[in-house]
Amino acid sequence: MSPSYDAVVQKEIVEYIDTLVAHLGDLELKFRIWLALTEELRQRPETLNLAPGFFVPVRSALVTDVILSLSRLFEDRSDRNIPHLLRRIEQDLSRLESKKEILRSPTPDVPPLEVGIEIDLETIQQHRLRICEAEKLVTVLLTHRDKFYAHHDKEYFGEPSKLQDEAPLGSKDIESLILTAEEILTTYLAAFKGVDLRISPTSPTQTTKVLRILQKVVAGGMT
Repeated sequence: MSPSYDAVVQKEIVEYIDTLVAHLGDLELKFRIWLALTEELRQRPETLNLAPGFFVPVRSALVTDVILSLSRLFEDRSDRNIPHLLRRIEQDLSRLESKKEILRSPTPDVPPLEVGIEIDLETIQQHRLRICEAEKLVTVLLTHRDKFYAHHDKEYFGEPSKLQDEAPLGSKDIESLILTAEEILTTYLAAFKGVDLRISPTSPTQTTKVLRILQKVVAGGMT
């Protein structure tokens, strides 16, 4: 028997959210690696100077990817982004079923408890407000994307520091937007898929481990 139209819509929405969450996880991984390398450069610049031909382009590639990927999540110019997702959920809300979990008490005198996240129009509106609150940061992000990372703007060509002076964008700003996206996406993933997922920031330990290995290799005279 063919699935109902409601089931098809639910599957499409869940796959949509899954894909956005995967993109968010990938960009956060790159952001955390970039942060670890940047901190290493600040505290122990000699480490990155052991292989500048590797670390300089890697750091540049990582931050470029983060700016472009984060922009795609928030910019409402295509049909696959967070603002569009909210419209799609609002449009099909009556067809979507929130997943429930039954928590059973270890004692028989306490009845089972049904838990889950109920999505309503107020939830969607709250998330739109969160995006509005982040609008200034999103505008700065898109400015950096449009004038340097995706295009060569003649005003900033060869002078990226000038853009940073006029439209400051720091690692805390990027992290704030990542957390906003995570808050929104994981809410709907938990509601419609029953997965209470929190995208765990990748520990810089692995990156640090690679850097320490590099130091030992060079110190031992190996090339």
